[in-house]
Amino acid sequence: MSRRDESLTAEVRRLADLEAIRDLARRYAHCVWTRDVPGAADLFTADGCMDTGTQPPLRGRAAILAGYQNLLGPAVFEPFVHNHVIRLCGERATGVCYLDLRATLDGRSLIGSGYHEDEYAREDGCWKFRSRRLTMRYLVPIEPGWTMPAPPPVPAPRPEPAR
Repeated sequence: MSRRDESLTAEVRRLADLEAIRDLARRYAHCVWTRDVPGAADLFTADGCMDTGTQPPLRGRAAILAGYQNLLGPAVFEPFVHNHVIRLCGERATGVCYLDLRATLDGRSLIGSGYHEDEYAREDGCWKFRSRRLTMRYLVPIEPGWTMPAPPPVPAPRPEPAR
């Protein structure tokens, strides 16, 4: 294989790795949207760690699975991920993935923004989260929100009576 072919092969591998890691974050968001707790847990390495910032970190798939089942009980989370920055280093990588969040907690509509700081590892040929730490910049109520009844429509002005 020529040096040029080796270089092209390495570049294709790098691009495939970047896309697989980006897809990992998108699949995670999809699992949260669809409440696929086993699917979300399976995106972590066997010894993976999830730190939501609101409770002690969840370590290992079994703890992640149990933690997400509890967290997603009656709550609804709708994450949108973007601006994914990744640094590859062989079979490992690190990254930051930004988050816009819509949520329903305790009957209230919330809107938030934050980011995930991630470590990735290739496990059984697939990229997985080795660790994920969530930092929320804000998560605030939005009124009237989507969980409350809409206010009645504003009535149209009545025509003035003829004089």
